[in-house]
Amino acid sequence: MSVRRVRHLFAIVPLLLPLGLAAQSQVDPLGRSVLFIRGADGSGGLGSGTPQQRTAHLSDIQDTSTQPGNHGFGELAALLRSDGFTVSQWIESQGVLTAALLLAHRIVVFGSNNRVYSAAEVSAFHTYMDAGGSALFMSDANWGPDWDAAPKSDNQFLLRYGLSVYQDSASGVPVISRSTAGRFVQPTHPVVSGPDGAGPADEVNDFDGEGVSYLHVERGSEGWVASVLVTATGFQVRQLSNTGQPECWSPPERATVRW
Repeated sequence: MSVRRVRHLFAIVPLLLPLGLAAQSQVDPLGRSVLFIRGADGSGGLGSGTPQQRTAHLSDIQDTSTQPGNHGFGELAALLRSDGFTVSQWIESQGVLTAALLLAHRIVVFGSNNRVYSAAEVSAFHTYMDAGGSALFMSDANWGPDWDAAPKSDNQFLLRYGLSVYQDSASGVPVISRSTAGRFVQPTHPVVSGPDGAGPADEVNDFDGEGVSYLHVERGSEGWVASVLVTATGFQVRQLSNTGQPECWSPPERATVRW
């Protein structure tokens, strides 16, 4: 696994997988369809710039720019297609999120979502997960019209699983390194050590970057348990606020914020 530094892919990336729930899977376990969920046109960039510039912040899979500072997922989509995946995109302004929409895909990527979903839509996502689906969440403040929109959008879905996303980090450019004792809780997991679990060529050794969004982990409900691979304890986090300037804190009871 090769890793390059990009502006917001170092944000929270929890991967949710169903852990033996009783419902019979309606999602093809061998399926290779990936659905990316993107915010509505003009809804990114913290409300700054032209409508076109705000849309450009939303990491569209059709955006193939390789210019410095680009935000597109076009290169990622191309890599997935080259590995035999079918890649599509649903934009939040296109209608209602339903179980039928999600069940056709093996993986759903919440890549730049930022809107408030209804209780029925959140329930549809849970139905998808219970039916054998998988979800990848990434969070960044610039994916919303204000500072708290993107993490709040994620948290609607994540609460059931014992997860919640904080707003972007409170200070500095944090670096989480394999070389720091206790950081990599599961150092041989395929996500951080490649499919062979051994490395070193495939290993992820560091997470770093501006604007990291931390994840708080607790026990989920209905039999869901989070598996932590890398911890980020001891860093300051932001309370959710649409100003971007909330109180910053990292008291002991919040020392379990994890990545």
